[in-house]
Amino acid sequence: MIGVVLCTHRSLAEALLDTAKMIVGDFPAAEAVAVQPGEGPVDILRKLKAAIEAVDAGDGALVLVDMFGGTPSNLALSLLSERVEVVTGVNLPMLLKLFTHREGTLADVAAVVRKHGCENILVAGALLGSGEG
Repeated sequence: MIGVVLCTHRSLAEALLDTAKMIVGDFPAAEAVAVQPGEGPVDILRKLKAAIEAVDAGDGALVLVDMFGGTPSNLALSLLSERVEVVTGVNLPMLLKLFTHREGTLADVAAVVRKHGCENILVAGALLGSGEG
C-alpha cells in the first residue's frame, strides 16, 4: 500500500486528514505535516522525512501539498525519487480517492488522484444549469 503524507501551510493537512477519517473511518499509513510560521526548512524537512518513513511500508509514499511553489511544495519536491511522488493542490476528494486507490505504481496512483481532484472542482451554477458561473 502506498503511504500518504499531507504537507501544508499551518493546520490544513491535519484538518483534511481528520475530515477524511470522519468520512471513511481509519485511514492507515497517512500522516499530516504542518508548516508553521517561523519554522526553518531544516526542521520542516526533518518532519517531512520522518512522516514519509513512517508511512512507507515498501511501496513508496505520495506527498500531497497545498500549492505548487509554496514552502511545503518546494521542500517536498527536494525529496522526489522512485519512492516519493508529490501532487500539488490537495483537496478532500483526492484524499478520499486515495482511501480506495492506493495499490499500483506510485506514478499511476498519483495520476488517478490528480485526475479525481481536478474532476471534483466544479462551478455549481454552471453544473446545475442556473446560467451563473
